[in-house]
Amino acid sequence: MNRFSPSGEPLLGDQGFEVADVPSFEIVRRLGVASPLVLCLPAELLKAPPSEAICELMRETTTVVGPFALERADEAREWLSMGAHYALFLPPANLGIGAECPPAAKPLAEVVRAAAAEVAIPAERMMLLVDVPALENAAALARFQADIESLAAPAGSGCYECCKKETCGAVSGVCVVVPPGTSEKIEADLLGVLGPLAARDRLQVFLGGLSMLTSSAQPSSVGHLHHSFAIHALGAATLAEEANVATPAGGFVGAPPVAVVELPAAAASLYALFAAPALELGPAVAACVRTDRSDGLFPTLVLEADGAALGLVYSSTQSIGAALRCGRGVYWSRSRSSLWRKGDTSGAWQTLRRIQLDCDADALCFTVTQHGIPPAFCHKTSLSCWGQPTGLHALQLTLFARKASAPPGSYTKRLFDDATLLRNKLVEEAQELAEATEPDHVAAEAADLIYFAMVRCVAAGVGLPQISSHLDRRALKLERRPGHSKASRIAAGDAILSEAKGKAGAAPASTGALVGASTGAGRARWLPVIAFGVYALYFAPGTTLALGQRRVAALLALPSERLWRGIEPLLAVEYPEGTFYEPHFDFFGGGGGSDKLSEPAFTPPHGSNRFATVIVYLTSAGEPGDGGFVNGHTVFPFAGFVNGSDSLDGVAFAGAVPGAPACSFPAPSTPKAARGMLVQPRRGDAILFYDQRPDGSLDGRARHGSCPVVRGTKRVINVWAWNRDVIYR
Repeated sequence: MNRFSPSGEPLLGDQGFEVADVPSFEIVRRLGVASPLVLCLPAELLKAPPSEAICELMRETTTVVGPFALERADEAREWLSMGAHYALFLPPANLGIGAECPPAAKPLAEVVRAAAAEVAIPAERMMLLVDVPALENAAALARFQADIESLAAPAGSGCYECCKKETCGAVSGVCVVVPPGTSEKIEADLLGVLGPLAARDRLQVFLGGLSMLTSSAQPSSVGHLHHSFAIHALGAATLAEEANVATPAGGFVGAPPVAVVELPAAAASLYALFAAPALELGPAVAACVRTDRSDGLFPTLVLEADGAALGLVYSSTQSIGAALRCGRGVYWSRSRSSLWRKGDTSGAWQTLRRIQLDCDADALCFTVTQHGIPPAFCHKTSLSCWGQPTGLHALQLTLFARKASAPPGSYTKRLFDDATLLRNKLVEEAQELAEATEPDHVAAEAADLIYFAMVRCVAAGVGLPQISSHLDRRALKLERRPGHSKASRIAAGDAILSEAKGKAGAAPASTGALVGASTGAGRARWLPVIAFGVYALYFAPGTTLALGQRRVAALLALPSERLWRGIEPLLAVEYPEGTFYEPHFDFFGGGGGSDKLSEPAFTPPHGSNRFATVIVYLTSAGEPGDGGFVNGHTVFPFAGFVNGSDSLDGVAFAGAVPGAPACSFPAPSTPKAARGMLVQPRRGDAILFYDQRPDGSLDGRARHGSCPVVRGTKRVINVWAWNRDVIYR
């Protein structure tokens, strides 16, 4: 019986913390939430690629898979590449640790290194299964210590967590199994050998079979090993509140199996671990945490699966066990002195992904997936108790919100609805990032590309956690593809860019509409802008304009740090004969040619918007023979309005040029008639006008257009400055 809702929420009993009838896979996943899992599988399974179910388990938990024969180390490569963190190997039959080596035999560490090198498995991904031999005398103990020392990292080399060659020995760690009936003295000797190696981060040590672990299965014994020796307890575990209650896991060390799998003879010592009493995982984890609080609680940081900090809470031994049993975020309420299962009243419940201890073992970290509408951890209905998220986390939330419900005119909504536009923007922004050189420019272009990439991800229902998961999985791969560029993809990208540069009637980066005249004589084109040197812009042979973002920033008195963040990339526009630009606003929220002059979502103090426009003329209005054009003036129909915030509803237009509404003024007979303004383009001149007033309101007098070009070609550069960082809605 699958006790999960369609949305993935666990369906629990009256107490809310039952594990009965929960799928075996989910039980094993929860066992791996707070500690590594050792997956002991039969040889025939290890020879084949891992199943999809096991791959999913390896993605969700830290796993040690084995036991593999060292002579066939190549079988472990695929498992490691598919997500296993470590491969557990059996030592050679003739080289038992602590045993006397044959005269001609090579040292154990040398054999291990040679086997790993032959199949290119890094030492930091290897662990060795160690059966404790009979240590009857000091000589046997010395041999055992020497063999273990040879496997460990050199003294003073650093910690295994760094995963560097110089901080790892022949293997990353050992799984040591103490045989039943071992005396307390020998157990103490073992701890004396293994403890210093683990405490100094020279070797990970998983130790099972100790009498303190097998006799009564007390969680305090796990805490003693952790605090005193930095050693991990190895054995069977359960989520149930009563020890020895079997939970089905089918061959996993970490939960008592229903049927013990057939293991190689060299791994027979592991059977003793299956037969021992199972430790309840929750109290065992709690025993590893230190606290100096009088109430015995543990400070607990709660993180989203994408790494965003949600809040600080407190955990107890009881709440840790409850969280593991139900797979949800469960904490201890200090005000109510009781368990607090997040979301029971608010609906903002959590799926528990991981429990970690910090390096001093005095604080916990719960990694969760936050659910709810909205997904809020804070009682103020925000995701985090530390205010609104920023950066990628904020972008992700905004995009998912836009996907669910977007405001009118949303550019993000347009991208969701137009897959071709989104594809083209991804190609375009990738090229701009590749060509950027200045550090802040690189950062700005990367931000643009990340925005469009995240739109693509959210459109497919993918968020940062899934992306992070793939990055983590790729880091575990042992083989890397050459990484050469793909000629077919380069050609496809070039075709998209060429089409975008020369496509007739391309959509402008403005809120207006660029159209052809009724004569159909031609359409305007967007030109490529190549920036280099001191931002000189080259548009055609012999036509150079030494003006760029720095000049515009100086003109607007923008600080240098806002050079790339506050000014959009320069845009060149070409008007062939017969083209014009309809009246429009450059700011967002004005509805293009409509008369809505204020939408709070896009105006200060609520959001970013364009506040100033600079138009630079590259050609002059004159005779085409002089490289200029006829007509094509820039028109401001409402420049004479006393109060530009007045509604423009009902204002009629009288065409100054027949068939060219862009060159029109309000009809003299209308109540709001006013004298407009025409600007005659002249090469080298620039005009500056503001789209917002000082108080942030949108200025209706900024409505402008371009009169039709009768003959010749008009070329301009458009520059837009923002009151805050440039954003895409």
